[in-house]
Amino acid sequence: MLFIAIGMPGRFSEWSEAALVEIAQSSGHPAPRIMSDGLEQLGREVVLRGGAPAVAIARQPHATFATVVVEAGHPFMVTLEPPGRVVAALYNDQGRSLADAVRYTASSLATMAPLTRSPHALVVSLDSVKPNVALIARIAEHFEVAEPMALAGRIADSDTLRSLADRVEAPDAPSASLLALDDTTFPPEFAALRDWYARPVGDGALHSMWRYVLGEELAEVFWHPALFCLGSDPARPPTGIIDVTGSGRCLTFGPYVRLPAGAWSCSLILGCAKSAIGLRLLVEVFAGSVLGSARFGIPEAGVFEIDVAFVNSAPDVPLEVRLFTTQPAFEGEIAIGGVRMVPLKVPRLTSSP
Repeated sequence: MLFIAIGMPGRFSEWSEAALVEIAQSSGHPAPRIMSDGLEQLGREVVLRGGAPAVAIARQPHATFATVVVEAGHPFMVTLEPPGRVVAALYNDQGRSLADAVRYTASSLATMAPLTRSPHALVVSLDSVKPNVALIARIAEHFEVAEPMALAGRIADSDTLRSLADRVEAPDAPSASLLALDDTTFPPEFAALRDWYARPVGDGALHSMWRYVLGEELAEVFWHPALFCLGSDPARPPTGIIDVTGSGRCLTFGPYVRLPAGAWSCSLILGCAKSAIGLRLLVEVFAGSVLGSARFGIPEAGVFEIDVAFVNSAPDVPLEVRLFTTQPAFEGEIAIGGVRMVPLKVPRLTSSP
């Protein structure tokens, strides 16, 4: 039997998956973990292992994987955990940067919604349950294992589960790196960018997606500038003034985060100093190919939103928003305020070239 567990990349998922492995091994056979977000790798592992029990674990399930799991009609488990805790676990346990932890957590939510709405899913969230014997029994019962309560009692005190349960319960100390960026100085022409920079780095990317997975309507997603890369130095984010002097080039790109399929409006927030008046720029939305683009010129100093409508038909591919200068510039200063992603009810038509 194949036991499928799909979860966010946090400590609660680790405990839940370990419990499921113990349950799967209750028949006396080993039940190895198969880490796979897509059908190809999972299918290969299943064929190689024959009919032996195994636990398939997905952190960022592909859209086709999610569709097949739902349509198959077999029991599976989805584990949820408040996104802030997941980001903290990735940051503290795996040593990921804040930006990478936010990207990974946000991408894990992109295709979760259909799974959490399936009648065949056991959805367990740390908001409402705790890692204990009762939850182990509930998992075993969902997967139709005989005598679930007795089994839960036998495995609940294993060293692995007790250690993981302690980690789930342990609070994470807040880190200054998880706070908003509040030390950037902007010229008066686009000081309004301060309002966007003052937002916590992860909130905009995670809150709407989290509420969507929990059953609410999908709303605006905001990607903080700290999630992007500076074109001239990809190891740094574009969180400050960008000097556009020089040849035409890529100024910033990122954040490489997945979004649910559908029609979207991408609004790049851009601050421009007087020195940038007349600058010609290009914005592209890219996911394996260019999904939408817009060319524009800077008419005056100030803060602007540049809108690009597109249809995301490849939710497995992390999205990239790129900003280019299209001609040489003798001077000019700009700053990125972030990107607003707004779901559209229907695709929006754009002007022809």
